[in-house]
Amino acid sequence: QMRCAAALCKLAATPKNVPLMLSEGVVPAFIDMLKTEDPGIVKHCCSALCSLAHEGSSCVMITEGAVPFIINGAHTGDATTQQACCAVLSIISSHEQCRRKLCDMGALPALIKLAQMNDMKTRLRCAVAFANLSFEGTIQGQMVDHDIAPVIAALSSPSPTVEEKISLDRNF
Repeated sequence: QMRCAAALCKLAATPKNVPLMLSEGVVPAFIDMLKTEDPGIVKHCCSALCSLAHEGSSCVMITEGAVPFIINGAHTGDATTQQACCAVLSIISSHEQCRRKLCDMGALPALIKLAQMNDMKTRLRCAVAFANLSFEGTIQGQMVDHDIAPVIAALSSPSPTVEEKISLDRNF
């Protein structure tokens, strides 16, 4: 499965391949591979799904059922898996027609968890996703209900280094 995920990832990296991959029904194969929860496989799948989403097929991922597995990876995966899943969620959030469904599937709690990682790229992707989602009036209430304002405020400051975290922990 690792080789298959890597091969599909390479194919998806070429924009002209994306429509054919979608018409051939490749998303269910990604779902099957995401189910393995193997960090390497998930990373390749998420990279390919990012390429597909960049080409405007985010709604296909939602309709085909990939998003719940991405959200699960954001909650339960290792750091590499979480970073890869965050990239996909951030890109999907950029598509207006997908935002409500993304939130209905549980993306907000996943993004809140991801925003707490000590990885600047992941934190930036969360900030982008929160910004995209905040454009939707119907989602703003959900964001407030999930207490996202302090999370966004925390994202506006640099992430503490490991040493700073240890120092903070010792002071409490």
